[in-house]
This record gives sequence, C-alpha cells and structure tokens, in this order.
Amino acid sequence: MIGVLVVTHGHLAEEFLNTVKLIMGKQEKSFSLSLLEGDSVEDFSQEIFNKIKEINDGSGVIVVTDLFLASPYNQTTFNHKRILDENIEYRLVTGVNLSMLLEIFNQRMLENSLDDICEKAMFSAKAGVKEFTRELSKNKKTK
Repeated sequence: MIGVLVVTHGHLAEEFLNTVKLIMGKQEKSFSLSLLEGDSVEDFSQEIFNKIKEINDGSGVIVVTDLFLASPYNQTTFNHKRILDENIEYRLVTGVNLSMLLEIFNQRMLENSLDDICEKAMFSAKAGVKEFTRELSKNKKTK
C-alpha cells in the first residue's frame, strides 16, 4: 500500500489527518510530521527520511507539504538522493488541502499508481477552491 506522509509547519499536518479520520476513518500507512518553533531543521530532515523509509513497503510514498520552497518541502527535497538510493519511489506534492488528501486516500483505495494519484489529487485540490458569489452566478446562468 502506498504510504502517505503529511509534512507541515505547526500542527497542521496532524490536524489534516485527524480530519481525514473523521471523514473516512483511520488510514493505514499515513503519518504526519510537524515543524515547530525551535525545532532543528537538520533533525526534521532526518525525521522525514526515516519516516519515508518506515512507511515504504515497496509500493512507494506520497509526501505532501504545505508550501512550495518552505522548510517542509525543502527538507524533503534535501533527502531526494538518499530516498532514491534506498530504491524508494516517491512523489512530493505541495499545497496540501483537505480535498487533496481525501482524493489521495480515495485513489489509494482504488490501487492507482503514484503518478495517477498525484495527478488526481492536484486536480481535486484546485477544483475544490471556489468563491461563493461566482458559483452562485454560474448556477443562475444554467437555470
């Protein structure tokens, strides 16, 4: 089963997985790592690498982070060569939101590939962003 690692600033990662659990139930092979004020970035980088190794069963790992080019993302990329040296297939996707995570877990249940899961998750993340008055006016035009 593809592993899922959510890596963010603060306790956001943990709360994302708590919310997924509320909606879909507990998800196997899913973990959160949080970078907190005062944490060592070097230790955090090692935690990311260790957790990727731990949750990989040969199916690969999807790592999702909160911000592009911020510490959780950067520390994951710093481990790129080490991860590949361990023969772990992984994908790193930024901009995590609840729509993205729900899609990842749904697609994982369907046993889709890492690439397919990532594509659908990124689409879902973007498609889930709506502004009320625009959506309301679209609905009025179709009626």
